[in-house]
Amino acid sequence: MPLRGAMGLTASADLRLAVLIAVLCVTPACAAARTDSLRNVTKSWPMGDPIKVTSTFGEYRRSHFHAGIDFSTFGVTGRPLLALGPCSVQRVRVDNRGYGNTLALLYDDGHVVTYSHMRRFCREIEACVREMQEQLGHCLVEFYPERDRIRFSPGDTVGTSGSSGAGPPHLHMEVLTPSDEAVNPLHDWYAVPDSVAPVVYRLVLSPLSADALVNGRAIPASLRVREVAGSDEWEVRETPHACGEVGLAVRAIDRIDGGGSRVGLYRLRTEVDGEEVFRREYVSLPKDQIKLLDLVYDSELLRRGFGRCERLYRLPGDHLRCHEGSPGDGVLRAGVGGLDYGVHTIDVYLEDAAGNCSQVHMPLIVNHPPEVCGLSWFGTDSVAVDLRDEAPDAGVASFSVKSRGRWVPVDSKPLGMSRWKVRRPPRGTLLSVVVKDEMGFPSRAFYFCDAMQGGDEVAVHATYELRHGYARIMLRSEKDLAGEPQVFVSPGTLGYSQATMWAEDERTYGMELLLFPQAAPGFRVMFLVESVDGGSGRTELFVPLSPIAMAGNSVVRSEDGSAWISAGPDAVFQDTYVVVDTQVLPSPPPGLELLTPGYRFGPESALLKQSVVVGIRVPAGYVANDGTGIFCWSGGQDFRPVPGTYDPDANALVGPTEELGTFVLLRDPFPPAIGIAFHDGSTIARHWTTTIRATVGDRGSGVDPNSVQMFVDGKAVPACPEGGTWVHRSPTPLEPGDHTIRLEACDRVGNQAFAGSRVKVR
Repeated sequence: MPLRGAMGLTASADLRLAVLIAVLCVTPACAAARTDSLRNVTKSWPMGDPIKVTSTFGEYRRSHFHAGIDFSTFGVTGRPLLALGPCSVQRVRVDNRGYGNTLALLYDDGHVVTYSHMRRFCREIEACVREMQEQLGHCLVEFYPERDRIRFSPGDTVGTSGSSGAGPPHLHMEVLTPSDEAVNPLHDWYAVPDSVAPVVYRLVLSPLSADALVNGRAIPASLRVREVAGSDEWEVRETPHACGEVGLAVRAIDRIDGGGSRVGLYRLRTEVDGEEVFRREYVSLPKDQIKLLDLVYDSELLRRGFGRCERLYRLPGDHLRCHEGSPGDGVLRAGVGGLDYGVHTIDVYLEDAAGNCSQVHMPLIVNHPPEVCGLSWFGTDSVAVDLRDEAPDAGVASFSVKSRGRWVPVDSKPLGMSRWKVRRPPRGTLLSVVVKDEMGFPSRAFYFCDAMQGGDEVAVHATYELRHGYARIMLRSEKDLAGEPQVFVSPGTLGYSQATMWAEDERTYGMELLLFPQAAPGFRVMFLVESVDGGSGRTELFVPLSPIAMAGNSVVRSEDGSAWISAGPDAVFQDTYVVVDTQVLPSPPPGLELLTPGYRFGPESALLKQSVVVGIRVPAGYVANDGTGIFCWSGGQDFRPVPGTYDPDANALVGPTEELGTFVLLRDPFPPAIGIAFHDGSTIARHWTTTIRATVGDRGSGVDPNSVQMFVDGKAVPACPEGGTWVHRSPTPLEPGDHTIRLEACDRVGNQAFAGSRVKVR
């Protein structure tokens, strides 16, 4: 029979065993906005007096934007939480994870304000909570009372602050508009005393295309900054130079008067030569955009150790509300139709909600560094340098030879027309040339050698790394090479064509390959090298390539067909290329068994707009319901379970993931261990039976808290997690006589455990 409570709510009896968080009714539609907006009715604070703000709207969280603001309770719990205006209870959630105990209040103008991490609710709400817990037999519940069932006036106490869920004691507050958008309370609700401007740690300039360079290299450059004494201005301590499409990012925080908390920024702007090219403002975010954090915070820079840097440009497909006022995408197109060659001025303005602003000033030189493409000898003492540059005849060359493992400069004299007088080194001696252009920027080193004859075979190793729109290829040799390798590339089913590489050093060369759909299923690359002692070497590399298209369905499979990623339409912001390779993973924690190699779907920095489905075939000899599950490996012994189901047609486990990474099948053969405080056959005094405790532990995949259920005399009763135990507190003790206590639990891969105890109450 359906359950029916005093609040006019119904729920299927199946919910008692199927779910832990029970949604008991359909949410009534928010009331239409009225003219007396809540922000015009009251400026009261949720805990009475203005208190310390410790987190702001739009800040970084690991998987989402911070959609509200946090108030400190100075390490204590139990501070009264007040209604800000006339309102009624819309939603109540009791939980020990995430945002903890949460209360949503629907105000008469249609706004919804939520308080999270609460310790207790007011008496009327607590009575409803206990009723729902008893009806469902669960401690953790979520329900929606009837509209206006529980009402509050301005200043009424709705509950107390606490530390439920994640984090120390504090209050998390969110404000939603009648159209269900999260808004920044510091925008026009509250004015926090603040006279401190944001603090800047660094700027980062990153290449965004295959032909882009920053300071002559195709990797991000961290730019040190220093504060100008007596002002809120900052300046970059060096002058970077760039070419191609590059993007600027900033690592900065704000501080509010009266505390040391680091909070996020409110507005970020970029000007180029006095003209604004980019703007971001954290005023509001639709609920479906709150998880699109990676569009703003650069996860690749975080992995490189640059910290949590905010992009000062907009990625393709980015339609975040916080960018609506931006005059452009902020991408600096250096010498490619945007910024002309020469010196430009970049100004970054960082503001907090109180209007304090820090300005970062950076000169930027747009200039493609010179490229040395080859050398031509004339006799024994004259060399012509084949140079690609804006003004090739203005370059200044410096030469060095490698002698006994060290580079030694050699004298040279310009002869005009890119020719220099320099002594030709003996056979087997490596010569290096670096050319600086008229602005003083150097080229990469170019290496040349008249190789000796009859050397041993050279071992070379090629690797690749996928980036946005291109693949970076690196070739490494165990010996010094006599010059640039010969490279032949065959994309897709096309034939081979010759390509060029640039030198990182005398043993390492690199190149970029642009990615395009016709190159699927991948690039075949062949390398031929010669060492300074006359040895030769050869190797081949295959760069697999599988697209996830914006339109239509896409499937990316491993080479052995045992693992795949399937994506539906609109799963990515732009057509994305993914590779799959296998990895040998370390042993998992005790209690878990590796069943497959790790399947890495990369690059991990690829941005997903929606979750995709990962699938891994179950190996022969194992069954999916025998403690087998999908796990995401994050390094070391960090294996995170992925919720999965069994697909009998594919004989595979499949589950959703919101990011790419390395996935593996693990087996957890052991069910959770359960211990009930009242031992089987024991006799206990009646006054001890108002509290029943049990322990649930698992040494493998971990306990699934949604599965823990306690029964007393066959009736489901709420058991709440408290530390390492689960506790049921009854308002009345058990009657004298015989009783049964039973606890059920599952681990994260579905292993079930049961424990029972028969007790006599005297």
